[in-house]
Amino acid sequence: MRTKVHLLLVVGLSLFLFAGCSDDGIGRSVMEVVSVNDGAPVVDAQLDPGGDQTVGTPDDVVPEGSVKVTVRNRAYNEFTTATETDPFGAFVIDRVTVQWQPLVLGTAADQLPAYDRAFDFSQVVKRGTDAEFTIPLVTFDMKSQPFLQGLISGDPPFFAQAKVTFTGHESGSTSTIYSFGASIPVQFIGVIAN
Repeated sequence: MRTKVHLLLVVGLSLFLFAGCSDDGIGRSVMEVVSVNDGAPVVDAQLDPGGDQTVGTPDDVVPEGSVKVTVRNRAYNEFTTATETDPFGAFVIDRVTVQWQPLVLGTAADQLPAYDRAFDFSQVVKRGTDAEFTIPLVTFDMKSQPFLQGLISGDPPFFAQAKVTFTGHESGSTSTIYSFGASIPVQFIGVIAN
């Protein structure tokens, strides 16, 4: 009887230790978006008329449609002891995906889902830190399309939702891929007014 109890105890302890080391889909890091555009509304203009404030002159510029994002890497729980320099001490973002969703149907925003994009990316976020970086949101390819160019000549502004997904893995492992993200409301306008 005593041998059976010891055997059950050893088997149970072995299963516990084995399960503790298994990959259960929960990483050592919890990645989260802390802020987008420093909390300010995201407005994408199709044209900056430059210093003379006149559309159609040589100083016109098509502004880049990017947005600043701050993400945080925090430990999964208080028992996670890996430091930022240890294996699994950082999270590596490999890819950013932007998917567009019109907020009001029947506007130019209906054409945005055709421009869903995935971008290769490389950003390391050490455990216990925030990282701030810029991601592409509205590509120059999109800005050249008639439904956005029409905003310059007077088509009404419109809103859309950009669902941004960051995909990556913990440093020291590429076997398990994790994703996190945010939804960003974006107003599309024609010309920046200074």
